[in-house]
Amino acid sequence: MLENGLIFVLCYSMKKVLFILLLLGYTFGGYGQKNVTIQNTDLLETELFLGIDSFGATYYAKDNIFYKKWNDREWQFGDFILGKLTQISILNPLKIVLFYESSN
Repeated sequence: MLENGLIFVLCYSMKKVLFILLLLGYTFGGYGQKNVTIQNTDLLETELFLGIDSFGATYYAKDNIFYKKWNDREWQFGDFILGKLTQISILNPLKIVLFYESSN
């Protein structure tokens, strides 16, 4: 009878120890340090920074002209007849939408 009780206590305590070890391993295993590297440190002198798309192109506006900078190349678009550039949508990088004050 004493042996059965001793085996039960040992099994119960081993289960507790195993549970605690698994819990600690799961808790602290996912919080390791992550290496962060800065890829691009170009400074833009601009009035309005719009964002960076999934292809890595940078979009910004300056003096009512829309700019796209990608792979050391730069494209620009400006139409002063339409008025002031008020809003730009770069959600789809293959179809960029520009909104002007007088044409909305």
